[in-house]
Amino acid sequence: MVGFVGPCLSSWSGTGRPCTVSRRGVGNAPRYGGRYPLRLVSANSGVPNDATEGDTLEQFRRDTPLSEEEFQGCLRRLDHVNAFQRQKASLTLAANLRSDTIPELLKLLEQTETRVRRQAVQTLGVIGSPAISAVCSLLATSENPTTRASCCKSLTAIVTSFPELRETFPSDAVDTLRHALVQADPVIRISACISLGELGSADSETGSRGNPKVLPILLQALRDTEDIALASSLAGALGTIGMHGDKDATLKGLREVMETKSSIEGGEYFREIAESCIERIESGLMRPSKELV
Repeated sequence: MVGFVGPCLSSWSGTGRPCTVSRRGVGNAPRYGGRYPLRLVSANSGVPNDATEGDTLEQFRRDTPLSEEEFQGCLRRLDHVNAFQRQKASLTLAANLRSDTIPELLKLLEQTETRVRRQAVQTLGVIGSPAISAVCSLLATSENPTTRASCCKSLTAIVTSFPELRETFPSDAVDTLRHALVQADPVIRISACISLGELGSADSETGSRGNPKVLPILLQALRDTEDIALASSLAGALGTIGMHGDKDATLKGLREVMETKSSIEGGEYFREIAESCIERIESGLMRPSKELV
């Protein structure tokens, strides 16, 4: 028997290597692009099972809607101690979307328990475009910094799962992420940087283009901030775009901004980060991916 486990979703490259699935859709939604944010694993060992990476979600599709008992059981299992049970529940929910699935998952983003919050993020990523508007609404209105950061991560999961959505990602969703860049909480800002970096970068596997609105947003945010931690995160997001998008414009913008930051506190540290990003863009070298939590 096989189960599923989430990969590391890179804040740099967006190229965690998930399994290939079919392009059939959830309900009326576009179907799982050519990539997928959950990897098949052995239910017993938790070790990735490469022999089954071509499987689709068809095994989780039901001829009839989930009953209330089945639905609530899946929601509870999103916090199961066993990874196989959590991932099976995620895929069952995503493959049999109900009108109350997304609202219930959003409630889980407000939980303090990391495990269930992470699983809700992954499940929203599997669902894809039907979840974008609701996730952005919660990102814009929640007063909980952890919840808002989880919303940013959910959007990252969506554009990683569905790279074909990047170029035409809803403008209001892009604006919501832009506003998140100036929030007081550093975790929200960094999470928004990661999400925008993925959104603005092209996907080499599918040939999907990045969103053209993102590069100017990140460059302007970098010009405006004097927060070195934020500036470093922005440089990383720009590095993602430079690696998988508009290389020349990204390099030009990074070099220009790098000179203006030398006089602020921590400017030398930022310069080192920016130079490292520029070097990686020019050489095509990717740094290790980071787990989406």
